[in-house]
Amino acid sequence: MSSRTFPPVSGENLIFDLEPGWKVGYSAAAPGGTGIAEFVRESDAIEHWQELVTLQKFPVDSVLGNPRDIFDRWKRREDSQSGDKTLIQVLGEDAISILYEWRMPTAYGGWPAQHEISRWVFGPWTVYRIAYTVKQPEMPAEARQKWLKKISEALVIVNRLPRPMGSS
Repeated sequence: MSSRTFPPVSGENLIFDLEPGWKVGYSAAAPGGTGIAEFVRESDAIEHWQELVTLQKFPVDSVLGNPRDIFDRWKRREDSQSGDKTLIQVLGEDAISILYEWRMPTAYGGWPAQHEISRWVFGPWTVYRIAYTVKQPEMPAEARQKWLKKISEALVIVNRLPRPMGSS
């Protein structure tokens, strides 16, 4: 097993276990700490993937609210863009994360049928999004359980405490 992470943010790091057989299909970083890495199976290309693991990161001060707020804004946007074409449900949440899944059982708007499990996780300096997506109307039950567990077990390791406000 190998652990996939972004380059560490000063003082914290996302730990997510991704077994061998995956490769980076796409990655990008922007000034200010925003980044994305998309992993596809070794036999796939990013342009024609069947399974996709996405890791995203955003500076915590660029995100308004808590995990539920992020999810609610995303869901409103998704609902307005796809109407009743997607099925979305929260599977679990706590003070620093929200786990949810969404399915688009039929192709819509040029997008194939898809099923995704996703989780937003807050660290002291960074908000992370971890997702596993398949191009199928419904993820097989065994795969769904496997990825729910993997994504739920991802965690942010804090290597130092944030400085108190006003300190230098």
